[in-house]
Amino acid sequence: APRAVALAVIDAVDQSLKLGEAIEGEVASERAVLVLLADERGRSALGASLCGAGSDPLQATAAATIDAAARLSSEQ
Repeated sequence: APRAVALAVIDAVDQSLKLGEAIEGEVASERAVLVLLADERGRSALGASLCGAGSDPLQATAAATIDAAARLSSEQ
């Protein structure tokens, strides 16, 4: 599911971005989503979002994808 959500966000935000990976896992007993994006110039950016108790992991994936996209756009 994280990959599908990340691809949908990329499609809506900036179709030139490429998804490297979208994973949900545990970091120091916290649930987290990490999304790695790359742009057409070969630059990469990592976005992250926590999805702890009561949080929606799909929304966390969308937030992490937007975070990574924003990092790439701020580097221009």
